[in-house]
Amino acid sequence: MNLLTKTASMLLLVSSLAQAQTADNLHGGWIGTTKSPSTAHELQIQVKISDLGGTWRYVSAAQHKATCLNRDFPLSIKPMPNAMMIFNVDGPSVVTGCPSFVLTLERTDELTLTGTFKDGRHVVLKKQ
Repeated sequence: MNLLTKTASMLLLVSSLAQAQTADNLHGGWIGTTKSPSTAHELQIQVKISDLGGTWRYVSAAQHKATCLNRDFPLSIKPMPNAMMIFNVDGPSVVTGCPSFVLTLERTDELTLTGTFKDGRHVVLKKQ
């Protein structure tokens, strides 16, 4: 095995270990709040993570029924350097017209993820 092959193998192993560590650390339930972009009502966010995927659910504090509330939307997660990660939520795959978005989050400590939506709304998720 030449030096280039050994180096490539080591980089692949380190990358795989880093991804596995990130997924293991995120695994479980997370809860947070944000404001609805359309009504400004407070929305609770419930996230369940397993490996590098999971579900994203909006729950309204107000008792109104909206098509995109109380539904589990597919979530995929891409680890990034410096405790950053990209969440990709695919609402339209569950209900046509529900949001699809990409959200960059930063792990601020072992129990907290923080980020900002494209429209400026902030989100803080706490591990349960």
